[in-house]
Amino acid sequence: MESNKRKKIRIGVLAIQGAVEEHMNSVRNAGGEAVEIKLPSHIHDIDGIILPGGESTAMAIVAEKWGLFPALREWVANDRPIWGTCAG
Repeated sequence: MESNKRKKIRIGVLAIQGAVEEHMNSVRNAGGEAVEIKLPSHIHDIDGIILPGGESTAMAIVAEKWGLFPALREWVANDRPIWGTCAG
């Protein structure tokens, strides 16, 4: 018997600053699985990324400290889905 169950989409939410919980709730309410992204290793095995708004300088400082920029650049370079809300 074939299953018509679809794989639940996994969306990572950059959990540095901004409306992180609100974005995660929106993903869940849409039927997806929300994953907090705080480290480069959290970017693996997700289907898309949301960058919630926040103060852009503070976000950049934390992202640099946590080593997220190389992983995010690679994600974008590979034409993977990414959505950013107002940041700065």
